[in-house]
Amino acid sequence: LKIVLQGVAPPVWRRVRVTDHTTLHGLHEVIQIAMGWTNSHLYEFRIDNQTYQTVYEEDDNFEENQFIDGGTVTIERLLLIPGQQFKYLYDFGDSWKHTITFEKSEPSSKNFAEPVCIDGALSCPPEDCGGIGGYYEMLNVLKSGDKKKKQEYITWLGKKFDPDFFDKKKVNKELKKIDEWIVEWFADEEDDLI
Repeated sequence: LKIVLQGVAPPVWRRVRVTDHTTLHGLHEVIQIAMGWTNSHLYEFRIDNQTYQTVYEEDDNFEENQFIDGGTVTIERLLLIPGQQFKYLYDFGDSWKHTITFEKSEPSSKNFAEPVCIDGALSCPPEDCGGIGGYYEMLNVLKSGDKKKKQEYITWLGKKFDPDFFDKKKVNKELKKIDEWIVEWFADEEDDLI
């Protein structure tokens, strides 16, 4: 699968390999790690005019919702064909839209147990920077803005931000620990509910 963040030029993208038994919720988790997001917001997939999201136990309106639980649908079940595209939206506020292209499937003899990032380019924008407009404003300030605003961004980011940076080895190291990430994310969600 090739994942491209929309609205950013040059494009921020990742190419990942997942098993056909990966659920859409599992793919969401892979995208979070591969792109560099922090799984701090809701998401949805749009495939063939159907919406897939996560169903939460405390969602009393599940029956009224117009989406399918992404944890119940696998890549295999979608019957994707090479070249087919679908959408992934992360963070309904900042509205990070991604286009995902199903590039190809490989014979089962090449199966693997864990997701892998094959390639990619550029850093993902920081969480909560205000969407595409806020991201470009931040880049302009960091590049040539006044010192006070620049220092505010550096303090907020907590580190130097390099929009051209991408480390495939680091992404794959994190993908190998995806089960640990999932446990940590669920613990964070439970803390938010308390």
